[in-house]
Amino acid sequence: MQTTTSEAEVSSHPSSPFDVVTGSKPDRIGAGHGLLEITLRSGAQAVVEGRGHDRRVGPGGVRRYPLPGAPLLLIDSRPVAQGVGKAWVRLPPGVHRCSVQAGGFAGWWTVEIESSRVTVLDAHPERAWKQGHLPPLLPNRFAEKIRYWTILFYLPFAFAITLLLAIVPSCLIGTLAPGLIDTDAERAVAVGVFTVLVLALWLTMAAHHVGTMRQTRRHLRTQAALAAVPRHAVGMAVHALPVTAAEVPAPEPGAGGILLDLTWEVVWQRIAADTDIDWLQMQYSGEPAPTDHRPWIGDPTVVVGETEVPLSWGRWWIPLPVGRHSVEVAIARQGEGVAEAKGDRYTTWDDIVEVAAGWVTHLRLNGSAVQYYENGRYSLRLNRFEYTGRSYQAEGRLVEFHRPRLEVEPLDGQTDLRYRHSLIGTA
Repeated sequence: MQTTTSEAEVSSHPSSPFDVVTGSKPDRIGAGHGLLEITLRSGAQAVVEGRGHDRRVGPGGVRRYPLPGAPLLLIDSRPVAQGVGKAWVRLPPGVHRCSVQAGGFAGWWTVEIESSRVTVLDAHPERAWKQGHLPPLLPNRFAEKIRYWTILFYLPFAFAITLLLAIVPSCLIGTLAPGLIDTDAERAVAVGVFTVLVLALWLTMAAHHVGTMRQTRRHLRTQAALAAVPRHAVGMAVHALPVTAAEVPAPEPGAGGILLDLTWEVVWQRIAADTDIDWLQMQYSGEPAPTDHRPWIGDPTVVVGETEVPLSWGRWWIPLPVGRHSVEVAIARQGEGVAEAKGDRYTTWDDIVEVAAGWVTHLRLNGSAVQYYENGRYSLRLNRFEYTGRSYQAEGRLVEFHRPRLEVEPLDGQTDLRYRHSLIGTA
């Protein structure tokens, strides 16, 4: 979705533990640090009506009042940057887990930061809710196609761009100096210069493309290596799987495990009735006003059997012995942010799960959240979990992490779904 003037520009989150630079790339990375270059895009899910050329925004337009989707970048589960645009984050060398919340959990990417090096990520929150193994966070725009032969596609583009650049000088030469290029030798020189320019432009594009492919391969190798190394809780090992993982680490003979997908998303927004709403911003971002402190939903608490497992939102593989195992997931009902949490209420889900030898028991828990805007502050409140479960053999391809979004849940008597919010009395 295109960035508009009504969308909040990217900025550092007030709670960021890392240095965030916006506007332009810093000249110096800094001793003992690496640089993460992140592009954040809006995840607002707009209501679209009409067809063809009628799909425009404006008075009488058709894309109105989407669900909120202002992005928030979290690194190692801490908020770092917010808004739409490009930012640079100085990070200590090592492995960091990056995720984006934009109207919901939009996936994660594990990056390995190297000293004095730049790592590039491009966040596409809407891809978290579409079928297909496209990671929501990409090393760059061609990361889903690691095919070196695709550099050939740049050749016609290089030819077309060079041709366009050559037309204006050619017209000027023909006007100011007629007859300058009229012999075979002169035409041969002109064609040679044109060919050199085409090849130079193509080689530049190809070099950038190959660099992107190599960076992508490095990212995927890093994720695969991290997925193979278990994280240990007390008496239990778990694996953080990338959303692109095609299989789980092989379970021990005679054992199985749980594939646990943990996500959440906003299904409605409640706005205090006395709020001064910026309707242009509502039309593009789904929110009544910008904020300098976006809320976020912290990591859930997961207990398997008698063991608390330190998990965050995302995809996890939990190897387990054959038998019945209790699984409980709890999350504070109100997300973290400016607004104070009201009490210690939790939204929970629990069940008894059967684990069979050589089989994957797949549990998907998607939290249903409502965004509140009261007294000039946003907050997120998780109401319940949508649950699906199934089992299949561990040797098969994993069920995709991506899934369609939940249906909106109109509250407070709102019946016009073009307006995905309702007004409420102030507390």
